[in-house]
Amino acid sequence: MKVEFTPLSASLVPGCRAFNERLRARTEPPFLLPENAPVNEGAATDAAICLNHYVAVDEGGAVRGGVLLMEQRGWLGKAAIPLVNIQSPLSEGIVDRKFSGVSLQMLKFVYSRSPYAYAVGMGSAENSFPRLLRAAGWSVTPVPFVFSVIDPRRFLKEIGPLRSGSWLTQIQPRSAIRSSGRPPGPKEPMPSGSDVATRSAFRRCATSRPWQPSIPTWSHA
Repeated sequence: MKVEFTPLSASLVPGCRAFNERLRARTEPPFLLPENAPVNEGAATDAAICLNHYVAVDEGGAVRGGVLLMEQRGWLGKAAIPLVNIQSPLSEGIVDRKFSGVSLQMLKFVYSRSPYAYAVGMGSAENSFPRLLRAAGWSVTPVPFVFSVIDPRRFLKEIGPLRSGSWLTQIQPRSAIRSSGRPPGPKEPMPSGSDVATRSAFRRCATSRPWQPSIPTWSHA
């Protein structure tokens, strides 16, 4: 099925809501398309990072998927290049194989924006999107993010997912003291949630091959 990727606008919001309902009826999707029209930011400039949400619309006007692209300027050697970060890719193909080709068309659309594309935070390399990227010739590699803890006591107190294990309950009081060597000072701020999130955990990273001058031939099972 052929689809066209177009910027999300108010007129497409009802189609996004219908798309989300179809997914909810058949699975528990990891995320959904926006149900309110976002403010797309247009093309990236030398000093800006722009977020633009695109949706896949079929010939009958129905929404079949979508993707959020973070577009910015980067440098390769001394040359400025357009970078595209792929976020929240979603296709109706996850519940209906009739629409499995939407994901492939999404990658072609990304390449039309820029050949310098990448994605991070995809979880396991065996998830559907990393597998699609690998099949399309991308490199999929585990990338460790630096985890910087400023206030160990507060960190161990508030890091909910890690507190679920009995081993952490046993070592928490001792670790909170030994990892810092001294109690935290009154002026040491706790890093924001986004700061911790972007510098922590081990996530999967995929990059396209920007040195290839042309878009490769695509195949999709």
